[in-house]
Amino acid sequence: MIDNRARKVLNPLLERAVTPLFRMGVKANAITTIGFGFGLASIVSISMRHNLLALALWLANRLFDGIDGVLARKSTPTDLGGFLDIVFDFVIYGGLLVGIAFGYPNLRLESIILLGTYYVSGTALLALSSITERRARIQNVASERSSKAIRFIGGLAEGGETIIFYVVVMALPQYASIAIGIFIAMVAITAFQRIAMGVERLSGHCTPKAIDACRGESIQDKTTDRHSTREMK
Repeated sequence: MIDNRARKVLNPLLERAVTPLFRMGVKANAITTIGFGFGLASIVSISMRHNLLALALWLANRLFDGIDGVLARKSTPTDLGGFLDIVFDFVIYGGLLVGIAFGYPNLRLESIILLGTYYVSGTALLALSSITERRARIQNVASERSSKAIRFIGGLAEGGETIIFYVVVMALPQYASIAIGIFIAMVAITAFQRIAMGVERLSGHCTPKAIDACRGESIQDKTTDRHSTREMK
């Protein structure tokens, strides 16, 4: 929901920040892997209730996730890079909930429910994104996004909202139960949005030959920053 506005502010800053890395020949996949390491360390930290450390590592993970996309676009984006980016994001998003459940037994039920809503929303996201991309290729749809690895479908809870959610949980654990409850509702709404989009887009009148007619303004296609970040939610 806030991702597009955030990118307009952050991308110019990241462009300047990654220029030295590009000149040194640093590969985007290396940055992706380092960021994934920060994410794993954040999971371990929150499971041990080291909240401030977990928060710092989580923000480092998100920073590297932004850097790798900008760095990839400065060189040649690859399908492998896009694949690793989305897989690593899904692992960290879900893994943090597992870490919270271990570290805070009173939050286990909420964490399990949120993990379930992640699963539904993520499944709808990837399934619809894959089919949308296949239909676009069938029709040889050319756009500025044609070189991107993954075509994302927007919703209420996206990458920016996810970052804010985990920041609140880690920085203000006394309000974690409320934050998780609110985010469960947001992710559930997002899952419903994506399922509704899928039903509309894939219903009988939305055949590959009629794909352009099914792209109403109500459907928001996005791509990972890496070929863009997204997010999952």
